[in-house]
Amino acid sequence: MKYLILLLLLSTTFVLAKAQDNPPQATSPVENLPGTSALPKDIIGISSEFFKLMMSGNSDQAFQRLFKNSPMADNKTLTTQIIDQAKKAEQIYGIIKGFERVGEESLTESFIRLRYISLHDKYPLRWVFTFYKSPTRGWIVTNVKFDDDSEYFFSKE
Repeated sequence: MKYLILLLLLSTTFVLAKAQDNPPQATSPVENLPGTSALPKDIIGISSEFFKLMMSGNSDQAFQRLFKNSPMADNKTLTTQIIDQAKKAEQIYGIIKGFERVGEESLTESFIRLRYISLHDKYPLRWVFTFYKSPTRGWIVTNVKFDDDSEYFFSKE
């Protein structure tokens, strides 16, 4: 009986020692950030430059660069409206302190939508940029919209 208890004790010790040699591996937390590897660097650069100019208080220049080569730049009424709305948003929520990309959709390799939130002191805004890769102009913005309707922050709309 003593030998049986001793054998049981030794086998338990051996199993526990072996388990310590292979401790469970911790998994790294999953980040809720979209990857950029599949997205064209040009459109990431255009949108990042836009937000950096907005953060420095240069909204006119930010939109001028955003609309570069875009047919949207030809519609002065529309561009003036968008810039004025962005300035009103700055007055209400404060200047942009940061930005985060929250998603993207590709209809084709040449038609991509990026979604961001801009971070303000009082409240975030949602931004949606639609990019088109023109055969003659390169990547251009074909649509930009922003709002503070948090109902849509979590949708692809």
